[in-house]
Amino acid sequence: MTKKKEYLEKIKDLSAEDIENEIIKLKKELIFFNIKKKTKQNVKTSLIKYTKNCISQLLTIEAKSLKLNPKP
Repeated sequence: MTKKKEYLEKIKDLSAEDIENEIIKLKKELIFFNIKKKTKQNVKTSLIKYTKNCISQLLTIEAKSLKLNPKP
């Protein structure tokens, strides 16, 4: 399995609260990458792209789970 498929399998099994915590963690990491980039430190741009992709995947899974199980 590729790294991306393993990650997707892992996040599909997470609860809604765990997904929210993972999104917050990744957004903080993305802010940290942007700060490093602005201060001209070495940052792998592929990591920024990968982090954004992970955030979007988590948000999609979160939206689908809310659509299937709406909160009263």
